Amino acid sequence: MSLHAPHSPQGRDDNFGLRSDEMADVFVSYARNDKARVAPLVAAIEAQGWSVWWDPAIAPGEEFDRLRASEVQRARAVVVVWTPVSVESR
Repeated sequence: MSLHAPHSPQGRDDNFGLRSDEMADVFVSYARNDKARVAPLVAAIEAQGWSVWWDPAIAPGEEFDRLRASEVQRARAVVVVWTPVSVESR
């Protein structure tokens, strides 16, 4: 899969660096307990100019599940981080 050329971060206005009508280039799926381990990966992706959806600032639950499902469908690529912690998480 080929990703489009990186786009300018100008005009971003939400917590994820994306406008509400804009899709992320990369959706990163990970266990919340692995956040510190995943942060350098996200930083490396962003350093290449790609936008990343990975850490929503809403509480887990049904609302989060709907939002996550929507963002996975809209993303241009998905990276799944599998660790022993993620295998045991929901």
